[in-house]
Amino acid sequence: MWNLPRRNPFFTGRAEILDQMHRLLCGTGTDVPSGGRTLSLQGVGGIGKTQLATEYAYRHATGYGLVWWVHAESSTLAESCLAELAEILGLPVGGTQSVLIRRLWSVLSQRDDWLLVYDNLDNPTGADQVPPLDCGRVLITSRSPAVGRLTPDMIQVSPFDRGESLALLRRRCPDLAHDEAGQVCEAIGDLPLAVEQAGCFLAESGLEVDAYVALLGARPEEAGLADPTLDLHPGLANVVSLGRERLRTACPEAGLLLDQMAFCAPLPLPVSPSETTASRSGYVHLGDVATTVRIMRALTGLGLVQRSGAYLQVHRLVQGLLRSLHSEEEQVVARNEAQKLLATARPGIPDDPSAWPAYAALTPHAQAVAEAVDGEEPSGSQTPEPEEFRSLLLNVCRYLHVTGQYINARTLSERAYARWTQSLGSLHQDTLRAAHNVGRALRALGAYEAARELNENTLEGFRRVLGEDHAYTLASATSLAYIVQHMGDYQAARELNETTLTRYRRVLGEDHVATLNSASNLAWVRHVLGDFETARALDEDILARRRRVLGEEHPQTLLSGSNLGRDLFALGHFEAARALDEDILARRRRILGEDHAHTLVSGSNLGRDLFALGHFEAARALDKDTLARRRRVLGEDHPQTLASAADLEASSAAVRRRE
Repeated sequence: MWNLPRRNPFFTGRAEILDQMHRLLCGTGTDVPSGGRTLSLQGVGGIGKTQLATEYAYRHATGYGLVWWVHAESSTLAESCLAELAEILGLPVGGTQSVLIRRLWSVLSQRDDWLLVYDNLDNPTGADQVPPLDCGRVLITSRSPAVGRLTPDMIQVSPFDRGESLALLRRRCPDLAHDEAGQVCEAIGDLPLAVEQAGCFLAESGLEVDAYVALLGARPEEAGLADPTLDLHPGLANVVSLGRERLRTACPEAGLLLDQMAFCAPLPLPVSPSETTASRSGYVHLGDVATTVRIMRALTGLGLVQRSGAYLQVHRLVQGLLRSLHSEEEQVVARNEAQKLLATARPGIPDDPSAWPAYAALTPHAQAVAEAVDGEEPSGSQTPEPEEFRSLLLNVCRYLHVTGQYINARTLSERAYARWTQSLGSLHQDTLRAAHNVGRALRALGAYEAARELNENTLEGFRRVLGEDHAYTLASATSLAYIVQHMGDYQAARELNETTLTRYRRVLGEDHVATLNSASNLAWVRHVLGDFETARALDEDILARRRRVLGEEHPQTLLSGSNLGRDLFALGHFEAARALDEDILARRRRILGEDHAHTLVSGSNLGRDLFALGHFEAARALDKDTLARRRRVLGEDHPQTLASAADLEASSAAVRRRE
């Protein structure tokens, strides 16, 4: 007895999951489970649950006398399938459906050679149609995590790995070169249903891969995702469209969140029902506990969103299809709502390393929403982002800078500066702050001339709008002095730093972090001017204050330690400099990472100490590593990269002379 749907001749991969399914349902070797076994396959729409169930049933059909497929999208469909089975088994068809099904359970309880497959059992209330028997095997597919309450065993089905995607795509479209197939798989995110639809579409249309990827990004519903598949699956576009409509009807708040997440990144978004937790950890806030739970259950129940702990994630293709369901006006509204959603997160001070994990989770989403604004027609950019989102975006730019992600910091800051100049005006405080971020990124990347011109204009803007003593004005002056010093105008840098430090001390006090930053810049220019003793005394005082105010391992404290090591070296205290630089390098590697620009400064400094002490082999090894990392992180032409190249040449020459 058999009613399985047609087997997919293009079924690809999934060997590990199929083996796991068989172990859970039938055991292995002598480990054969007694009684009945029930297993559920759970995952988002398009992940391949139905294909897995079909393939499993075909592979193991010889082990059963009865294999029956139950369409479980609704109770009516399920009852109809079970009634058909009862009729084939010769059961009397009189009475109600419930009476007939009870007769069916009675017959099945007398045998153990059957497999029932319940496909798309998304509503756990449909459990009345699942046999409550201690025999046979039941396999359930569902988009809803709630199906777990029906089964002791559940497998969470994930997207294809890249090898599986490539194999299926090239079976469907053999003309694709390997690199082209990889480009398509990357664009569709290895979602099995989309891989099949893309392969069919490319084989039938003959479209070039670059054009297909562009179409997929702009109009995904026209890139084959609305086409039915071999087994008459309606396609991903229809799954998303129908799911969204059901969600908006069942839970409007969840429908709103789904539309908001369509403009975020296709990565996990942290969600918290507690406003206190959201403000402390950077989670977005949806409402009270009851509201948050209702929204999350509605979202995950329809298989459009994947949940992992307190994180929600929407697949990139689902996001594209959701956006395509909106008119241009609706997209603007949904995007603005996404900005408000992200602005509910309060990840903390971006200079604080304890806040970096929260920023790391939020940054891709802030970038994605900002890019959606950049993609608007010029007329749409006249409406500025909400103030709270602008504040978050400025902090994200700062986070990118302090963690050494200078290129990303520059890109995000430049785009915000361009948008806000148009929508807010060139002298708006947030526009000037964005300009300040751009200048800081340019400086870090070695583009000093461009950084100086922009920073001079920004400083003048802050002075006009906020006055000479405002914190933003003083920060801009500090940044300008830093740039001027890098360009070799040391006297101008000293004068600007001294004036700025005096204002900081009067306005904010001796121990404020901004005051200490300004003092650190003055110590540096004193060092460059050859006044090493003054620089040493100032750096020792700053280091002591930063240790007290910020702690031993705050990045700014480590910066002071690095600066003091530089002073000690200049004064000829090579052993003391080496001991301090070794400690700072170890701490920076642990806290900032091996490739952070500040870590590489410490590597360069320690190489210099080792060279001065005659440890040429050790110096060369460290110089070689630092140069390779700076080339990768900063580029071939960055001044620090060029300095590392000179250091390596010197240490290598010293080794050759000794040999």
